[in-house]
Amino acid sequence: MWYTIQTHSNSEHKVARFINATKKNHALANTAIEEVLVPEESFFVYKGRERKVSRRRMFANYVFLRGNITDAKGEILPDLWTYFGSVPGMRGFMGGATPQPMKPEEAESLLTRAKEVIADKYTFTVGETVKVKDGPFISMSARVKAFNADENRSEEHTSELQSLRH
Repeated sequence: MWYTIQTHSNSEHKVARFINATKKNHALANTAIEEVLVPEESFFVYKGRERKVSRRRMFANYVFLRGNITDAKGEILPDLWTYFGSVPGMRGFMGGATPQPMKPEEAESLLTRAKEVIADKYTFTVGETVKVKDGPFISMSARVKAFNADENRSEEHTSELQSLRH
């Protein structure tokens, strides 16, 4: 079952690393915790003519954990409660002492989104009005004349330039 852990701001990776690194030293945690996930999405960012892959967290302040961490009553096992209490940056589980597991369809949706292919951040359509963010015409409005998705290059013209030509 998947559970949701609340973390302090910007502590998602720290919590995940700590759990993965220390569960090996804790017999019950090592058998109960199967996977720790910080879902991120990757996208291309363009600066000048360079294309770089950037990542951002899909759910700020949340980490997802898969495992069998509760007893028959739905409460966290006492030894694990102590273990999770020592994790720096962790605020607790959604549901407190009786964490609510995610519904199977929610978990499946989460895993699908976390494993999506990298997508370009920018897609334009011909005729769309855009604001120029780089180059000599920065902050001017322009209309897209052509867009090459493979190279992620576009050809625009600004109304100010067109009015200067006439």
